[in-house]
Amino acid sequence: MLRALASLGILTHEADGSFGLAPLGRLLRTDTADSLRDQVVLEWEVFRVARDGLLQAVQTREPAFTHVFGHGLFEHLAQYPALSRIFDAHMVDLTGQAAASLLEVCRFAPASRVVDICGGLGALLARILEIYPQATGVVLDLPAVAEGARRHLAAAGLTSRCEVVGGDFLQGVPAGDTYLLSHVLHNWDDDRCVRILRNCREAMAPAGQILVFERLMPERITKPELAAEADVDMLVLTGGRERTRRNTEGCLPPPD
Repeated sequence: MLRALASLGILTHEADGSFGLAPLGRLLRTDTADSLRDQVVLEWEVFRVARDGLLQAVQTREPAFTHVFGHGLFEHLAQYPALSRIFDAHMVDLTGQAAASLLEVCRFAPASRVVDICGGLGALLARILEIYPQATGVVLDLPAVAEGARRHLAAAGLTSRCEVVGGDFLQGVPAGDTYLLSHVLHNWDDDRCVRILRNCREAMAPAGQILVFERLMPERITKPELAAEADVDMLVLTGGRERTRRNTEGCLPPPD
């Protein structure tokens, strides 16, 4: 095994027969700023295994994850807290990469109450509250995730300005004037997206707004597209999809 890892460039094989970490292998450490350990664990223990059900997902339109594991992704994470912590940390990393882009194009009212739907550990909302010191916020996510969000926001010194609610956004959402859906709707089919958006509209202040931040699938594929790869990932993991501008219309709630 050590020789195989050396052959892959993860280890070095020294002249005295010993083995050491190569630069590539150092990316698997937990104590480096550019660590890829969490992504590798998720890929090999969860995502790669789930792809074995891709054929059934294409045939049935049900998530490949459910075919392989017998339950959904989020139920799986709830059963395995160690994996759930890794998944949450991975989402924080992805949020950090996306937050700058989001904040470039979105403006928030100085005293707004921002509700981050399926907000994970609250990393994105924390960035918003740092920039808008008069704003307050609410992180809504599953109860199993909510406790981690409370710890994360407490460490950021935002407990007094940010509430954490453990709940199901398919059933209802807290009151607010700005609703943030960052990489949420791509997890769900059109019917559930309509339900999520309707719940936000019903709880929203009269002059409120809903901000949806997602990858946009081009209408026609003419070059390699990250959105196309992510689209397959959504089919595998949750049964959701990345959407073109045209088929986002299927997610808009019909007028009352």
